[in-house]
Amino acid sequence: MVRLVAVQIDEVAVTPSSAEMFDVDIGITTAQATIAETGTLVLDSSRERHRLISLVPPVHIAIVEASNIYSTLGEALSLLQSDQEISPIVTFITGPSRTADIELTLAIGVHGPQELYVIIYDGPPLTS
Repeated sequence: MVRLVAVQIDEVAVTPSSAEMFDVDIGITTAQATIAETGTLVLDSSRERHRLISLVPPVHIAIVEASNIYSTLGEALSLLQSDQEISPIVTFITGPSRTADIELTLAIGVHGPQELYVIIYDGPPLTS
């Protein structure tokens, strides 16, 4: 279900420590790009204050500007390469992690959040 809601976004200037991340229930980040072909989020560590907030809490909410949705991986990578220097860490997120043991028992969210929600924002550019 798609529901359009007018919102105002304020940035909180408090960055929790690495240890405090494990006590957080929901991590909210922006994503610098989204790949429509695979539903993948692209998070550039040079633009995010703390990469762990997208990986440690059980729920991750990503806010993506509509203008940053690209069709393919190649288009998204060209965005990262257009900057003078490529970030040392780029995180690609395509939903909760999935892994299976030798008996093929599927486990979801072992290496990151169990739930992922994406908010597409179509308004003035978000600050980064």
